[in-house]
Amino acid sequence: MTSYVQKSEPISVIGMLMDAFERADVIVHADLRSGDVTPNRALAETLGPEAGLGGLALSDIEEFVSVRGRFLAESESTEEIVLRAPYGDPGQPAHVRVTCAAGGLRGERLNDGTFQARCLGKMTGWRSDSREVTLEAIAIFR
Repeated sequence: MTSYVQKSEPISVIGMLMDAFERADVIVHADLRSGDVTPNRALAETLGPEAGLGGLALSDIEEFVSVRGRFLAESESTEEIVLRAPYGDPGQPAHVRVTCAAGGLRGERLNDGTFQARCLGKMTGWRSDSREVTLEAIAIFR
């Protein structure tokens, strides 16, 4: 008998988590640049046939969400990094705001300017004064 033990690197754990979310149909995919939302079964039943960012407030998504967008590192300190990505009306966009621990980022430092990324997490609130929905991130992929 042969056994195999896989080393649990963070990216492997996130990959297994994403696979489990997909199999259980509990994740919503949102592309901030195109406005496309691919709902899970529960959200699709709630929304009906017209699912998209135009008729859906991101802050109303209670499921896990995978958000793809063009992010900007708004602030960066030794403790935390704040990322923002616009969505919606280009004339008066709203933003997804992601705050993460600086020590948790692996790989290269964030460059000046925008970059494409995907964030996995849960929406945790809406700030009308800054037109921001906050996302509690589990993982960020560049």
